[in-house]
Amino acid sequence: MLILCLATTVAAQRNPDLVKYYIEFGLNGGGAFYLGDVNAVPFTKIGPSFGGFLKYKHSGHHEFGIEINGGYAGIEPIEGQRTNTDFVDVSALYTFNFWNYGARRYEENASIVTPYVFAGIGFTAYDLAHTHFAANVPFGLGVKVKLGRRWNIGAAWVMHKLLADDFDNIDDPYHLNAGLFNNRDWFSTFGLYLSCDFLEICAPCRKITKIKSKR
Repeated sequence: MLILCLATTVAAQRNPDLVKYYIEFGLNGGGAFYLGDVNAVPFTKIGPSFGGFLKYKHSGHHEFGIEINGGYAGIEPIEGQRTNTDFVDVSALYTFNFWNYGARRYEENASIVTPYVFAGIGFTAYDLAHTHFAANVPFGLGVKVKLGRRWNIGAAWVMHKLLADDFDNIDDPYHLNAGLFNNRDWFSTFGLYLSCDFLEICAPCRKITKIKSKR
């Protein structure tokens, strides 16, 4: 992917004013933590996390994507239980950029920086030695900055509301799970990412879109 980005960047320099990309690929790294029956304090016993994402950029405000993250979150030991949980998560996310994100040179009224929020649905495999699975509801916020024509850098924090209670290997210890969201576990990932835009929108399409927008 990185080789593809570098190669097409050189080609795009021939007509820079007509370039716009609608696919974004990125890699991220940072930390993860758990909230639940044995830990109620955010950013406690942080473990490493890493992953990647692929987004369809519908416009400067709206994006749709798939994100994959893995790592482990530390768990306070209770009665000899393990002290961390490893996990792999796959999430489908919708992102809303507060400002019309893009390079000013290529798009009118665009901003090279924007805060954003996102939410979606996810599926997590955790305690991988025993392979537990659970659906989750991911949501979060972030900020990103454009580094020239194709590159972006950003930071994001996402919370995952698991629809299960054994992420910490302790299932409903207080017998309070009368409803779907009572006494359920959470995990969170946060960190930085670097991404590259590719798949150029054709120049004639850009011209037609620009003419229509002026009417």
